[in-house]
Amino acid sequence: MGEGRMSSVDEKYHQSIEAPIPEDMRTVKPRSKYHVKINGKWSDVYDVLLAFGVTNPADQHAIKKMLMPGKRGHKDGIKDREEAIVSLKRAIELEQQNDQ
Repeated sequence: MGEGRMSSVDEKYHQSIEAPIPEDMRTVKPRSKYHVKINGKWSDVYDVLLAFGVTNPADQHAIKKMLMPGKRGHKDGIKDREEAIVSLKRAIELEQQNDQ
């Protein structure tokens, strides 16, 4: 039920962030299934993590899972979300350890 709804939301979101792309860039294929075009530039999750300064490895893991839940071909969206929750709980533990 939720997966179909998320797909239509994803499609609308991706359409809304597409910027005009020069003709020569339209024929270039992404390096992997994890790359998406953002404002005409191929980017992956690692570019996003760097851009936002995410340094906690457990946060990084959760974000990677949440950017493409169920679309990486290994697990369904529910399993990816459950694993992201586990990673976020570990991120909290790491932050609490750093605060001591």
